[in-house]
Amino acid sequence: MANVVQVQVTGPDGSETVDVNIDYGSFTMREALALEEALGGETFDLLAAGKLGSARPSVVQAILFAKLRTVYPDATLDGFDFDLSALTVDDDPKGSAGV
Repeated sequence: MANVVQVQVTGPDGSETVDVNIDYGSFTMREALALEEALGGETFDLLAAGKLGSARPSVVQAILFAKLRTVYPDATLDGFDFDLSALTVDDDPKGSAGV
């Protein structure tokens, strides 16, 4: 089952709501590279191995950044904010396809 969150994106052309699939098995190569860049290699490896909680704010931010950056290439890691209480993240990576 996919973990989809809705993100409101505001830019120079206005605002739109985007569905973002944050399921570990749904990353493209480009998204995985952006995620690794945002987290650093060691933390990325821990996440991919299921040894790092996916609900950590830094991980949630990096996942959303990696997904949004492919659609919005000008997005920056610290260029957005979101309400953590609005997210429900499955912190059990068992059965996932990996990052």
